Amino acid sequence: MNRTLNVCAILALSALLTACSDDSSDDSSASAADVTTTDTAAGDIASADTAVQGLDGTWNFVITDWMSTEPMADVALCASVAGTDCQLTDAEGMASITGTVAPGEMVQLRGDKAGYFPFLVESVVPDELTASDEPVPYVMAEIDDAKGHVSMFVTMGDDSDDFVPMLGATVTMDSAAEAGPNYMNAIEDFANGIFTTEPGVTAGGIVQFFNVDPGLATITIVGDYTCVTGTSGHQADDRSVGITIEAGRVSYTSLNCTAE
Repeated sequence: MNRTLNVCAILALSALLTACSDDSSDDSSASAADVTTTDTAAGDIASADTAVQGLDGTWNFVITDWMSTEPMADVALCASVAGTDCQLTDAEGMASITGTVAPGEMVQLRGDKAGYFPFLVESVVPDELTASDEPVPYVMAEIDDAKGHVSMFVTMGDDSDDFVPMLGATVTMDSAAEAGPNYMNAIEDFANGIFTTEPGVTAGGIVQFFNVDPGLATITIVGDYTCVTGTSGHQADDRSVGITIEAGRVSYTSLNCTAE
């Protein structure tokens, strides 16, 4: 059975909130399951006057499919900002919400699309808002309950306190996966997409596979490296980690490598 999941949850979502909040304003979440609801919005404020109590702004959003990275049309976005209406994303996955917020206000943004698990993001409007026309990115994904998923850190270094992402490294897996390997961008680059368009570990250090056949799987670093596993998974050889894939679960693992 297929079910949908907003994979922004936990790391990606909370990181995105921080990044976007630092960058311009609060990116909160809105709900769109019932397009008649109005809940708090947050995103990049395109125009704001911090000298007044009410801050008029436009929040721009782009919604993409987590696995395919394709834009998602007809996602209903609803914000709890006063005076806003729910909006549907267009063919490019874009939607804008205009309203008035106040510093210190808790804002929420909810997103809904038939067949996809809805998402909710919320945060507090900062005292100072900076202008930005760049849309805040969010992702949604359809997940197969009969399959498993993998999230993996790929690092290099001699000490756990000094481990850094192994930039440019690529991996292979011997089990069939619907999507992956997907190489996650660093948080500060999320505006360019959650995943890099070119293969290779980024400063984010994370590689993910989605809808993987259950069973034992081996993930291998491509190239001349010597690697050891972290706290999850077992050493398969000097470049590989073996993990168990279970239906409906994410298997976490890691490899720390040095170049030959």
